[in-house]
Amino acid sequence: TNPSFKQPDVNVIKDKIDSGYISSMLEKAKDDLMDKDYDSVVTKARTILEEVFIQVIEDNNEVVKNNGKIGEYRAKVHEILGMKKSNDWDEKIIKLVGFLNGLVSTIAELRNINSDSHGNSKRTRINEAEAELIINSAVTLGNYYLKVNDRHNN
Repeated sequence: TNPSFKQPDVNVIKDKIDSGYISSMLEKAKDDLMDKDYDSVVTKARTILEEVFIQVIEDNNEVVKNNGKIGEYRAKVHEILGMKKSNDWDEKIIKLVGFLNGLVSTIAELRNINSDSHGNSKRTRINEAEAELIINSAVTLGNYYLKVNDRHNN
């Protein structure tokens, strides 16, 4: 094997993200990393989050307008799972949830600015390390929301 060849590192907990669609997104994101198509990785990261949110909403027999507005999906998921900020929360938990919201928003923003589905002149250059961070963040967030959903439903 060529020592300069490096397999992209995408952390996947496949038994948790069980939707075939999400799993296929992850495989495609790995291919995009290999092809250095980092904008497409961002798009797939956002799609993973959107699909996880929709899955949580549907798992709880709730309805949300399918309009692609990830912030609305996230808000509905937080409502369903009891993750809305509360005064009795510890300040560190409030900060953690704030960071989660920020990560989701930033991935959505990067996708909207950089997406391979939008022609845009305000592109942010995404490199391999950032692309891996973005896709791994989406997977980690997705796993987190699915685990909270499991806890909520048990």
